Amino acid sequence: MCASTKRVVGYLGLMLVFVFVSTVGCTTSEIEISEQEENNATGNVGNHEANHTTPNTSSNTTPNGAPNTGNAGNGGEHSCNDGIQNGRETDVDCGGPDCDPCGLDSSCENNSDCESQNCEDGICAPGTCATVNCEGGETCYRGTCYDECDDDDDCGGDERCFDEQHCAPIDCEGVNCDDDETCYFGGCYPECDVDTDCGDDETCTDNACIDPCTSVECGSGQGCYRGGCFDECSDHDECADARCEHDLCLPLDCDGVECRSDENCFHGSCEPACSGEEDCDGVAQCTEQSCVVASCDDGVQSGEQTDVDCGGPQCDPCEDGASCEVDEDCAGGACNFNVCEEARLPEVNTSSVTGITVDSVRLRGRIDVGGVPIPSNHGFCVDNTEDPSLTSTDCIELGETNLVGEFTETVTAAELPSGAPLYVRAFATNTQGTDYGDNVEFQLAPATPTNLTASDGTSNTHVELQWDSAEGATGYEILRDGDVIDTVSEANHNDGGATPPTITPGQATASQGEYSTHVALEVTGYSGEDGDAHTYQVRAVNDSAESELSNEATGYVGVGDISIQWQRSSGDSDSDYSNLSGATEDTHDDTTAPADGSGRYYQALVFSGNSELESTPAVRGYRSTAPEPFVYSASGDHTARRIDADGEQQWEFDETGNWVDGIAVDPDGYIYVASTDNKVRKFDPGGTEQWTFDGHTDVVDAVAVDQNGDVYSASWDETVRKINGDTGQEEWVYTGHSGRVFDVAVDQNGDVYTASADESVHKVSGSDGGFQWEYVGHEDWVRGVAVDGDRNVYTASSDGTVRKLDSDGDRLWTFDDHTDIVMSVAVDADGYVYSGSEDATVRKIDAGGNQEWSYTQHTSRVNGVAVDPEGYVYSASADNTVHKIDSSSGNVWTFEEHSGDVQDVDVAPGKLGAFPGEWL
Repeated sequence: MCASTKRVVGYLGLMLVFVFVSTVGCTTSEIEISEQEENNATGNVGNHEANHTTPNTSSNTTPNGAPNTGNAGNGGEHSCNDGIQNGRETDVDCGGPDCDPCGLDSSCENNSDCESQNCEDGICAPGTCATVNCEGGETCYRGTCYDECDDDDDCGGDERCFDEQHCAPIDCEGVNCDDDETCYFGGCYPECDVDTDCGDDETCTDNACIDPCTSVECGSGQGCYRGGCFDECSDHDECADARCEHDLCLPLDCDGVECRSDENCFHGSCEPACSGEEDCDGVAQCTEQSCVVASCDDGVQSGEQTDVDCGGPQCDPCEDGASCEVDEDCAGGACNFNVCEEARLPEVNTSSVTGITVDSVRLRGRIDVGGVPIPSNHGFCVDNTEDPSLTSTDCIELGETNLVGEFTETVTAAELPSGAPLYVRAFATNTQGTDYGDNVEFQLAPATPTNLTASDGTSNTHVELQWDSAEGATGYEILRDGDVIDTVSEANHNDGGATPPTITPGQATASQGEYSTHVALEVTGYSGEDGDAHTYQVRAVNDSAESELSNEATGYVGVGDISIQWQRSSGDSDSDYSNLSGATEDTHDDTTAPADGSGRYYQALVFSGNSELESTPAVRGYRSTAPEPFVYSASGDHTARRIDADGEQQWEFDETGNWVDGIAVDPDGYIYVASTDNKVRKFDPGGTEQWTFDGHTDVVDAVAVDQNGDVYSASWDETVRKINGDTGQEEWVYTGHSGRVFDVAVDQNGDVYTASADESVHKVSGSDGGFQWEYVGHEDWVRGVAVDGDRNVYTASSDGTVRKLDSDGDRLWTFDDHTDIVMSVAVDADGYVYSGSEDATVRKIDAGGNQEWSYTQHTSRVNGVAVDPEGYVYSASADNTVHKIDSSSGNVWTFEEHSGDVQDVDVAPGKLGAFPGEWL
C-alpha cells in the first residue's frame, strides 16, 4: 500500500507548510486519498487557526511538529519510510513504538499508534475528548478544541454556543461526526430521512435528528419547546390563555409550536397523530387527531373530562360554573342544565288557598329559588294538624319540575282529610332534601244556613233572628236589607240596630205652689208606632270562605211598653236638664224641688226600648214656701214644748199629767205625742189639742207620722198601731212582738219598722199591718229605729251597737264605739247616721259605719236625736236639756227650760229619720 505521509511543520502567515516524507510505492489513487486526508487535516488545522489556537502534539513529534526519523537503533532491520509494514509497525511505516503514529483508518493496536490517539476496534478513529488536551479558555467537542462560551454572544458571527459550552462553527467545518451522524449547526446528530427516524422529541431537519430548540435562543425567564420560546411557569395559574406544560406556558392555539410529521399539536403540546382510538395503542385517547393521555392537571380538557382537568370518571369534580353531564361531575354536587352549581335546597312558599267551595279548593305554592339539582318532586301536604309532611301524611305529589314560580292544584273534598281546620304546606324535594313552605290554614266553604226566622214586633228593642246551624261554619254574617250588619258565632242574633218605634211624647204638667212638700208631675197623651220592617238573610263563614245566602225573613221592632223619665232643670230656666232619680211613672211627686219655692222646669222623656228619646214641651213648677224650722221636745216633766230656730220656747203643753215619751210633727206642722198614760194626742201648730187616741193598754213610748198625716204608735203593750191622722181612729194593730215596742219609723211608701224589747226589728206593711220580715241580730233590747230614702234601716240597741240593715233586713255593718246602751238613732238625706247613748254622747257615723265625730257636752244619757235639712242635729237628754249641734259637732245653743228628763226631740219642717226627704 502507499506509505505517503504528510505532517504539519508550521505556519507561514496564514499558509500551512507541509513536509512530504515519502510517496514511495503509492499509486495515483493512493496519492489522491492521501490528499483527501491532507485536506481533512488541513480543514482541522484551519479550524484551529480560525480559533487562534495551536493543537497539542504527541510525544512522537518534535516541538515544531517535524516527524521523528531517528530509528538508527533498529540496526537497519527496517525503516519507517521503506514503503512496507515491517518491524513493529502497526501499518505501513507507522505505528508501533518506532514509527510515527498512523493516520485515520490505519491499523492500530493502541491509542498511541494513532495520530488521533483514538484506536477503536483496531482502526485509528477520529480523536475523542478523552485523548485531547485543550488549552485554557477552550473546551473539547468530538476530539476538537473550541473556545468556551455561555451564550452566542461569546462566539463569532459564524458560530453558535453549542450546549452552552463551546463555540461551534455553524457551517460544521472541522466538526468530526461519526459515520451514522451528520453535522447540523456545529453539532453532531443521528442521521435521518424522516421524523420517525428520530427520537420522540426530535425532528428530521437537513437529514439530522435534532431538537427543534437546538438553534433557538430564548430570552430571560423563557424556555424553548418544539422550536418556540415560551414563558417559564410552575403551574397553570401563572399562564394567561395558556397552560403550564414542561414548565412552560404553552399556547392553547399551538402558535409557535413545531411538531413532527407524525404528531399533531394539542393545546400547545405535540402528541402522536391519530385518526381513531386504534391508533393510540389503548394508552391514550384520540382527541382532535392527537393521541392524548388524559391528565387532571395539564390545563386542558381531554379524555372523558367534562371541563378542563375536572369531571368524568378519572378527575376530581368540577367547581361551580364548569361544564358537566351528571351531578357527580360537580364538587357542589349538582349539574344543573350542564353547568356545575353548588347543590342547594329549593326555597318554597305556601300561597293562600283560593277557589274554596263546599266541594273543592285550589292549593297554591311558589318556588322562589330553584333547587340544584332541579327538584325531583313537588306538591302539597295537607293534614288536620300543623306541619304536614311527606313522612306524616299522604301528600299530593306533582313530580319533577324545573319551575321557578307558582304552581297550583285543584283538590276535591274527597281527597282532603276530614275535619277542620286543615293545614297545607307546599314542598319541593331534590338531592339535598325537602323544603316546605309555611303552614296555611284553611277550611272548605261552610254549608248554607236554613230556616231563618225574624220576630214581628215581639220586642221593642230588637228583631230576634234564628236559623239552623250550618256544617263547617265558625260564624255567621247577618244581612239586613242586603247589607252586612254583624258577624256572630251562634245561630241566633238580636238586631238592636233595626228601626226603632216612633214615639209621640204627649203633654206634661207640673203643680205650682199647690204643695209645700213636693211638685206634682203628670204626662198624658203619649203614643208610639212599630219600627219599619226589614228583610234579613244569613250566610255561614269560616276563616277560609263563606256560604251562599240563606232564605229571606222579614221582621220589625214593636212599640211595646212606653217608658217615662222625668227631668228637671238645674235653675229657673228652660235649660240644663238632668234625670230625677226614680221618676219613671206617668205621675211623680218631686219632693226634692227647692223648699224656698224657687221655680224649676220639667219635661218628660218618652221612649220605647231603643227608640229616640222624645221630650214633652217643658213646664214650670214649684213648691209652696216652707215655714221656719221649729224644734219639739217631749219630757218627763209632763210637757211637750215648741222651740224656735234660736233656741227660744214658743209654747208648752202640760195637760197629760204623765211623762211625754215621744213626739212627731207632720208636713203641715201638726204635733203628735206619746204618753205614759197610754194615750196618743194630736195638737195643731199653735199647741191646741185636736184628738186623743186611747186604744193602748200600757205606756206609749214612741210615735211617727207619714207624709199623708197618718200616725203610728209603739207601746209597752207589745203592739204597734196605725191611727188615722184626721180622725184619730185606729186603722190596724200589729201584735207580732213578744216584748215592749220602744220605737217606730215609717218610709216613703208607708211601710213601718219597729224596735222591741224582744231584741228584734220588724218590717210591717203600712197598708194593712201585715208582717214582712224580722231582724234578730241584736243581743239586747232594740231601743231605736230609723229608715233612709233607699229603705235602709238603722237600729239602736242596749247591746251598745248601731246597725245598718239593707231593705231586705240583712246586716250591712255594725258600729260599736259607744260604751253603753244606745237609746236612739236618726239619718239624714246624705246617709249620715246620728246616735244618742247612755254614755252621754251623740255620735255622727258615715255611710260606711265609721265615726265622723262624738259630741260630749251632755252630762247624762241622750234619749233622742233628730236632724234638720241643713244638717243641724238636736239631742234630748236625761240632763233635762235639748242641744242644737252644728255639722262639725259644735254646740249652737242649749235649751234648759225642762224640769225633768227630755225623752224625745223632733224638728219640722225637715223631719228626717221618720221617712226620707224634707218636709216642704
